[in-house]
Amino acid sequence: MREKVIGYIDRGSKTQEAAEDFEIGKRTVERWLKLRELGELTPKKEAPKGPREIDISKLEEYVNHQNDNTLVEISEHFSVKGSTVLYWLKK
Repeated sequence: MREKVIGYIDRGSKTQEAAEDFEIGKRTVERWLKLRELGELTPKKEAPKGPREIDISKLEEYVNHQNDNTLVEISEHFSVKGSTVLYWLKK
């Protein structure tokens, strides 16, 4: 879509017109124009979805020995989100 919007502007349309015709924000169009100037118009790859891997034996050992730690403390220890810790604790 970025290429279509940029091409539309290259053919003589104004930024506001492109935003309205493609139903996107004017600021988005401006940002895409700036990215093109920098040679970075291609969107970056998204981070993988779903829970990250945790060594389940290390998690079990940690929880058994540190059973009064909060979810935040556990997630910080393993450098993951709290939802990831919950996912693996439920397994």
